[in-house]
Amino acid sequence: MWPFGERLSGQDPVEKYRRWLRRWLLGSWLRYAVVSTVVVALVMTLLWAILNTWRPVGPAPG
Repeated sequence: MWPFGERLSGQDPVEKYRRWLRRWLLGSWLRYAVVSTVVVALVMTLLWAILNTWRPVGPAPG
C-alpha cells in the first residue's frame, strides 16, 4: 500500500525487506506471540529500571 499512488519496484531492496518482515512477523501466530512477549518484557524491564533508579529530590525524611 504505497500512499502516493506510485508502486515501488519489486526489486527495490527496501520493499523486499518490508515484505519479508511482514511475512515473517505475521506468518505464524506462535512467532507473533513470541515477538510480542519479548517486546512487552523489554518495555516492562526498562520501566522497572527507570523507576528503580528514580530518587526524590530534597532532604531525607527523619
